[in-house]
Amino acid sequence: MTLKVGIIGAGIGGLSAAIALRRAGAQVEIFERSNFKDEIGAAITITPNGMRVLEHFGFDPKTARGVHNKQVRMVDPCTFEDLVVENFSGVEDDYGAPFMFFHRVDLHTALKEMALSADERYPGSPVVIHNGVSVINLNCENGTIVLDNWETFEGDLIVVADGVRTKLIDKITQKDVPLEDLGSSFYRCLIPFSEVNKNPDLAAIFKDQDPGFWVPFDLSTGTFVVTYPCRNGEMLNIAFRHQTKAENEHAVDWNNDTNVQDIISMVGRFNPLVAKLFGLSTSVSVHKLFRREPLETYTRGRAVIIGDAAHPIQPTHAQGAVLAIEEAAALEVLFKDVQNPKRVPERLELYNGILKRRTHVTQLLSDAQPGISSDLRKRADDIWGEGIFPPDAMNFTKPIRDFFYSWDIMKEAENALDPAREMISQTYIVAFITAYLVAGSQAGPCKPSSRITESLVTSDVSTTIGSATATSSVETTTVASSSTYLSNEESSVIITESVSSTETSLPSEETSTTALSTTEGTTTEIATTTEAVTATATTTTSEEPSTIPFISNGGFDDYDSSIEPWRKYGDVDALSIDSDIKHDGRYSARIEILGHSLLQYSIAQPLRGSITAGVTYTMSAWVRPNPYCFAASLQCTYQSDYSEHYESFILSAADEWTYISSTCSYTQEQIDSGGLYLVIGVVFSNGLGVVNIDTVDFSA
Repeated sequence: MTLKVGIIGAGIGGLSAAIALRRAGAQVEIFERSNFKDEIGAAITITPNGMRVLEHFGFDPKTARGVHNKQVRMVDPCTFEDLVVENFSGVEDDYGAPFMFFHRVDLHTALKEMALSADERYPGSPVVIHNGVSVINLNCENGTIVLDNWETFEGDLIVVADGVRTKLIDKITQKDVPLEDLGSSFYRCLIPFSEVNKNPDLAAIFKDQDPGFWVPFDLSTGTFVVTYPCRNGEMLNIAFRHQTKAENEHAVDWNNDTNVQDIISMVGRFNPLVAKLFGLSTSVSVHKLFRREPLETYTRGRAVIIGDAAHPIQPTHAQGAVLAIEEAAALEVLFKDVQNPKRVPERLELYNGILKRRTHVTQLLSDAQPGISSDLRKRADDIWGEGIFPPDAMNFTKPIRDFFYSWDIMKEAENALDPAREMISQTYIVAFITAYLVAGSQAGPCKPSSRITESLVTSDVSTTIGSATATSSVETTTVASSSTYLSNEESSVIITESVSSTETSLPSEETSTTALSTTEGTTTEIATTTEAVTATATTTTSEEPSTIPFISNGGFDDYDSSIEPWRKYGDVDALSIDSDIKHDGRYSARIEILGHSLLQYSIAQPLRGSITAGVTYTMSAWVRPNPYCFAASLQCTYQSDYSEHYESFILSAADEWTYISSTCSYTQEQIDSGGLYLVIGVVFSNGLGVVNIDTVDFSA
């Protein structure tokens, strides 16, 4: 089955997500409110971490007339003397990809062509783009969107990428996370270099200089001008950050035109050549800057929000478009060849774990003034690690470059996904024994029939032979597996068989106890002892088999120092009994990690007893997270690697017990396939923390 994906918005983030998900094998449709007519815009910077992804997509920067960025010159706003100069000539060698400038329209056009193309260079089915439609509603749980023409689209995955003005963010967050007006705006314009070179004084600024940023910066006011080339070096992009004027309060979009004289009047504190430079422009646009507090989650149900819709990023480090491109790359890795729609929420939970912490830091750093210590920068330090961002670090100095450009989102996603693949690839083996006993006064040898299954269960087996009924109760005492969940121990299964005759002439009842041991491979050894029991009546009936719970040790109180039969999954440093913190009873399970790249951890045990098709089972647990644990999940599986049901829960209250509950119902085909497990997962924001789990239940 091919995943059906709907993307809301066809900007750089939406198109990147479309390319990524078509590469992953999905069928992708985009819903875009514009008609792509008379596209305009300024230039855009793509740093090496973004270029690495675009090159992976098959993007050729030449088609978008890109320019390699070789340097940044931050200069005095009055004298133009160099304040800070950083050479980027070695960036490609250092980070494996170039640092480039593009005209936004050129980059957008190239990505659109890649999304729509049937060329074999671009894997997957061409994307379908619906122009001139707006999405007015979104149901995250079932993946349904409603358009302004009242048509609906239902997908397995919905990507919200409709920009900073999105009206859908509260569908993800379930609460109001408003945009905050920063009180600053950017004037932007493009000027042909041919016009710049006509003025000798202006031409001298760029003469004999490698292409790059030229930035007159007034540290006293936080205002600055930034220029850089695009379109094969034929155009010069100019932007000026300033305090928003009253008449520009409406300027939320990128393309709000304004008067050139407005900007000339506002650069009076700068060298007069800055005013002359802007005076060469025939058109200037203005847009306001906004921020939003980092979100607690970027996913819900079958939906994920990316790009400016999720996190407005200031142009401080040129990471706005780049972060959206990286988010698209993560989606490709996580959904590569995923065909079962039920696994979408599970993969989105991994997405949250991979990107949440880094997105928060990127937002906070972009909101902070460069070179100035601030509470925002301190918050970033608190998340990522104290001291990694020196207070005097400017926008493109090496500590900042290392943080952003060394990040390999595809590798990070693969690292998070590999343990999940390991979990679903493990199989757990135990023998099912069906015993055949010969009725009569003399006890015959036990001749069981056995088969290897992929499930690890405790089961009752009844076999009728003639007029005799054999009832077997199978109890797993230790478990054999080489999996992450289960230790490499020998299995020992004790089978108690009792036979009673319905014939009054049978003089006695035979009780046979069989001990079964499994060793590596498929060899099964059976030792049988038989003991005669004198019958007290000529007619006897077998006892009803006892009711077997579906899980054991759900309260973690059965043992003083063990959580058997629960087993860990993931790089858990400690999985133990906790007597100090418990929800009920004597103990709880304590999961502790001390810093790993993996962000999701689980405990699991096989379902026991007789699972019945069509019955709705309730699974529940109490979870107590520390501040670094932000989500938990409940999952029941079949064939070990397929989810019958998966549901995740946001844990908003740290150091408090939270009840989570969900339901599942197996089909007979799923039951027959084996591999039935209850899995409880927790997700940490930075691979560090402690969580307690208690009072786990699975019941009809």
